Amino acid sequence: MGDWLIPFRLRGPSLAVNVHFLWRTDRLYVMDNHRCALWCWWQQLDTAKRWNFLHADYHYDAQWAGFAPWNTEYQPAHQANLTEYLAATVPDDAAGDPMEIYRWDTFVTAFIDLSGGVCDRFVMAGAVQGAPPHRAFEELDVRQSVALLEEIATRRGGTPWIVDVDLDVFSCRDHSGRVKTRAHAATVRKAGSLIRRGYESGSIGVVTVALSPDNTGSWERSERLLSELLTDWPDRPDLSAPRP
Repeated sequence: MGDWLIPFRLRGPSLAVNVHFLWRTDRLYVMDNHRCALWCWWQQLDTAKRWNFLHADYHYDAQWAGFAPWNTEYQPAHQANLTEYLAATVPDDAAGDPMEIYRWDTFVTAFIDLSGGVCDRFVMAGAVQGAPPHRAFEELDVRQSVALLEEIATRRGGTPWIVDVDLDVFSCRDHSGRVKTRAHAATVRKAGSLIRRGYESGSIGVVTVALSPDNTGSWERSERLLSELLTDWPDRPDLSAPRP
């Protein structure tokens, strides 16, 4: 029933870099902190192929355009094991302390810089916060993204998709700190069912799902959304109790 790449031991704040679990079954990865997603994609990407990319998230996760510490002496994501990836740092000019470079708000920028233009269609769905990506992209709302998933699910062959879902695309804290629902449970279940169909047909090559409990409103809310999204999936992480 899947592998715990990082065992689930604690329901705590994720913030920018805290990782409480990473779980995988085949080409589906589930995590609490979205920063792990880039490493997960690189486990599946054949850089000789073309890919399409769908990032469904309340945030663009594309900070640090032009900074690009991953392009210098620091370990690139696609050459690092998971421990190296999470530990990669750059000095923080403000405090002088090491600062992680693969964060929940920088990994899309790192992907653009490191992927060498491997993606044809680059779609951002539901994003309203943060700096947009430093490359051309399509922008969709949540309703339009479900329509795109339906289109992807009915395809056979062609360029495969990376489908990246942050559950705060369905429920999120706004600038005032209030939690607001952006999609009903039926929409979440439909999105999950369509992703599974595309995954099984091969039109979706890899799926990453981030709970982002700090942004969805709570661990309880994010776990409920995960259950709704993965309703039709035979294998999903058991978060009923942390691991010893």
